Amino acid sequence: MDFSESRDILEQLFGLKTVSIYSGDRTNPKLDIYGVKEKLDVVAIIRERVEYNKRRKGIYEITNR
Repeated sequence: MDFSESRDILEQLFGLKTVSIYSGDRTNPKLDIYGVKEKLDVVAIIRERVEYNKRRKGIYEITNR
């Protein structure tokens, strides 16, 4: 559903970042991925794979906007 990227001082020194993914899952709504290379766009990769699997499995998301 949403994401954030953060970098503490040590991660900045080593060119890394932490990616936090927030989902609608009730049992595990937040996933932190530590030590991701700064230039790697993990969020785009995850979004692409999620959309691929939604189409493959015929899953449709209904939102109230």
